[in-house]
Amino acid sequence: MPLILTSGLTTLLYSVLLTVASITPIGHDANQKNIMIKNIYKDYQSYKEKSLIDRYYSHKEIVKLVDSLRTNPLFEVTTAGKSAQGRDIFLVKTGTGKKKIFMWAQMHGDEPTANAALFDLFNFIKNPGYYKEFRDSILANTTIWFMPLVNPDGAERFTRTNSQGIDLNRDAKNLATPEAKLLMFTFKKIKPHFAFNLHDQGRVHAVGTTGRPATISFLAPPSDGQRSIPKNRLDAMKLISQLVDLAGDTIPGHIGRYDDEFEPKAFGDTFQGLGAATILIESGGWQYDFERSFQRSINFLLFLGAIKSITFNEFATFGTTQYESLPENKKLLYDLLLRNVELNGVVTNIGINYSEIVIRDKVPVYFEGEIKQIGKLERQSGYKEYDLTGLKVVRGKTLKPGMPDHPGKGEKLSEVALEKLVSSENYYSLVAKGFTNIIPGGELKSDPWTKLPLNIITPKGRRSSEAAIASGNVANLLFYRGDKVESALINGFFIDVVDRIGKPLNTLKLR
Repeated sequence: MPLILTSGLTTLLYSVLLTVASITPIGHDANQKNIMIKNIYKDYQSYKEKSLIDRYYSHKEIVKLVDSLRTNPLFEVTTAGKSAQGRDIFLVKTGTGKKKIFMWAQMHGDEPTANAALFDLFNFIKNPGYYKEFRDSILANTTIWFMPLVNPDGAERFTRTNSQGIDLNRDAKNLATPEAKLLMFTFKKIKPHFAFNLHDQGRVHAVGTTGRPATISFLAPPSDGQRSIPKNRLDAMKLISQLVDLAGDTIPGHIGRYDDEFEPKAFGDTFQGLGAATILIESGGWQYDFERSFQRSINFLLFLGAIKSITFNEFATFGTTQYESLPENKKLLYDLLLRNVELNGVVTNIGINYSEIVIRDKVPVYFEGEIKQIGKLERQSGYKEYDLTGLKVVRGKTLKPGMPDHPGKGEKLSEVALEKLVSSENYYSLVAKGFTNIIPGGELKSDPWTKLPLNIITPKGRRSSEAAIASGNVANLLFYRGDKVESALINGFFIDVVDRIGKPLNTLKLR
């Protein structure tokens, strides 16, 4: 039987071996090398930065967290530069060793998962508990630089681009933005051995044609159009292979490989060409975890595993098989997939996706459920799928003031008043009668969304309620068996009318 070590004993033994073997990796297989990291991951909640409760945080919140690091002797914090709108971009340094690592995150403002995970990692470095000797060994042999938020202007607006409307990850050649200039300057100053390009990818990405979400995708980006494999890229592939082993038990079948077409304007490809072993990590979808909190925890796991591997040169013992065998990402997923539904006399399938829309300083986010595609959809899958064989789909109806079923009974009630009146007691009966929309008749809030479980019709609505059942339109649909409504989609959210299950996370102001 293999020897099973407790966390504290594992740490102590690792420290002793480090002293004796001068950072020679221990163990004879991937699992043994990963034991300590998996044990730390079990305690992830104790390291998670609790102030970052969702994906939509401001630059001010990051400033507070960075400022808290300034008083800790383990960290050196500098303001590396300014964004186009003058927001601070920070560089955090830890460790004193000869091996150099550079990690940067959120160069796309709407991709914050890795940024949050870096602050979880900082918490581990500050308070490693039983793993102090392990932490100290890493810091003694490795120097790590972090740029947690490369695009603070985009993060503030929750947009991919910076305030100039430029995609920073397509600005590695022109360097037309201050953020890209700063990233390039920092890289050339550090001259890292390993570089980590940290991103989010859309929930639509699947692991090949398996139908499973690509929760994590890796890439050792090419440095040229021939996709040659110099030593630094080979090292990146080997390290990814180890990370696949590390995460494989936690997310089996949910790891993909990003498209490796050469992109000379991208920073990952450029840095690979400049000699750093560069690794792209993309955080994708996982069930209905819109906050990507689970993916954030996997990032924490991967960051620790990668740093440990580099520190102790573990990756050198790996081949590239695990990396090369990863299925390539493919955009084949929908948030919701309806199969075998009759539309205009034809049996077809309908794919629905949710767009996350941020209104800064008002609400964190609201969702728009949109019909993305109608057709055979043979290779596509859904996070949730419903077989609607025998059901016919039509557009939802609008409940107007003066109608017998209107909760206002003819009165001009406000949106707030209706939110109180439309409850579980009457909601499902209204949907059963074919209503997906309502006209309040009274005062409305200014937001383009509503807490009402029915869409509100208003002259200034964001989208039309009269739109046909077609790609690009809001999914407000009724599913009939004969003359009875069995189920519905309201703003893309599935409602089981018969069993009275389901309500939208939010609905919309339509016109």
